Amino acid sequence: MDSAEIAVLIGGIVSIVGVLWFFFGAREEDTGAKNVASGPIYACPMHPWIQSDDAAANCSICGMKLVLQDEKAAMP
Repeated sequence: MDSAEIAVLIGGIVSIVGVLWFFFGAREEDTGAKNVASGPIYACPMHPWIQSDDAAANCSICGMKLVLQDEKAAMP
């Protein structure tokens, strides 16, 4: 292998590692995930991944009022 082939090989490996780190290497605190304090958690009935600890909050997708998760689970 000459020096050009080695440089291309190293560049390819660095690129692959960079892409893998970008997609899979982020830690939870880096992704902006909010740890909701213990207490009542309100969620959207249609979009359960939208959650808040604020009773007056609305869903950022559909605008529905968030309900307590216990109430949401009891709904048919």
